[in-house]
Amino acid sequence: MRPSVEIKLSEAERRELQRLAPRRKVWRSLSDRVHIVLLAAEGLNNVQISNTLGINSLTARKWRNRLAEHGMDGLQDEPRPGCQSAFKVGSDSLSMQLGHTAWTRRALSRSRPARPYI
Repeated sequence: MRPSVEIKLSEAERRELQRLAPRRKVWRSLSDRVHIVLLAAEGLNNVQISNTLGINSLTARKWRNRLAEHGMDGLQDEPRPGCQSAFKVGSDSLSMQLGHTAWTRRALSRSRPARPYI
């Protein structure tokens, strides 16, 4: 078994991670990463972390290494490949502009310009 990268957190980093850990509005993936890092900082190895959290040990190793390499920024998602979404979420979104909060097929078809079939 490969030795695990040692994780040392400053008090400020530990407080920030402990603040994020129990929150319900944090994405599940970020919550898992926070728990992985906190357990790694306590000295647990990847197998112990994976058994504790019910995850794959490779996942524990990935996030431990990302934190060691990139610091706290390493816990964020990397950009995904592919096209950017055509619709943006926010106050200027299509739903807000058109006054809809829930879409029906009829409302959606009316909101889009007609395109001829070729």
